[in-house]
Amino acid sequence: MPHAPRLLALTLATLPNLVAAAPSGDFAPQGARATLTMDFTYQATGRRADKYDSREWKVLRTLHIDAVVTARQPALLAMLKPPEAEQTAQLKRQAAEANRITQQAAPMMAGAEAIMAKCGDDDKCLEREAMKLGQAMAGQPQVAATAKAMERFADNQAAQVIRYQAWIGQSQSGSYRIDENLRIVHADPICMRLPTARCTRVETRTGEGRLKPSEGSVAAVELDAGKATLTINPPIAPELLAYTETVVTDEPEGTHSVPTPRGPQPRQGLFLKSPSGGPAAPAFTVPLKGGWRSQSGVQTVPLDGRDEASGTLTMKWRFQVQ
Repeated sequence: MPHAPRLLALTLATLPNLVAAAPSGDFAPQGARATLTMDFTYQATGRRADKYDSREWKVLRTLHIDAVVTARQPALLAMLKPPEAEQTAQLKRQAAEANRITQQAAPMMAGAEAIMAKCGDDDKCLEREAMKLGQAMAGQPQVAATAKAMERFADNQAAQVIRYQAWIGQSQSGSYRIDENLRIVHADPICMRLPTARCTRVETRTGEGRLKPSEGSVAAVELDAGKATLTINPPIAPELLAYTETVVTDEPEGTHSVPTPRGPQPRQGLFLKSPSGGPAAPAFTVPLKGGWRSQSGVQTVPLDGRDEASGTLTMKWRFQVQ
């Protein structure tokens, strides 16, 4: 085959897309289903006091979620983690090499585009004009060098190891429970008329129920076959959870700008809100133990909030391919 048609074929096959090797590891078929089960437990117990005021809290919230995730096509790069330093360097080298090849092949591509514009869908015309272009460029060192560079580029791309397979959330369901108690003693001036010159306020919050079934989920799991790890992005309750709040207090009227409601009151709130503004249940990576299709473990995350927001989140999880 003359250099020109051969070079054109290689160019169309390798630029601008990267050529990737077929998955050779132990991956699931694209579209396979798995279940990510998460049991979240948030606990916070403590007391803070000075010579005037005190605040005591006891918080227990639990959340169970079953998320269905489906497998994506295995890939060269991770979806849930940034590229590693060597991967980033390799991508830069590939981009630079592709740019060099594109510049080298510019005269050939210009000639090929002119042929396509002239011949359209006429195969005989395309073959005839390609032969002419090949004969005209035959023997030019740049053509042979570019062809070899493109072959080398394609071989290097095909030799890359596919390490990752991501599983993306499709749906989820679950249940929750809330049990909290907060006791506040304060020395507001309006409390001076009371026998202890202090006001006491006790807030109790209780509730339980099921989450609304969802057709979407932020849950995601990613296998790194190269490092034998599993990265998990936990699902979380996207909706406001209903509970009942009851406040018992001896605070005189006028202590608060908004009067304290009497009796049980319906309320709604998020299961957990990160004090730092980041994800309340951050992603984590764990080493594989045995076959990756069935993995489980426990992760503990201390939260850096204030008072009742300074507890510990425990995540018990299980990933199981169906």
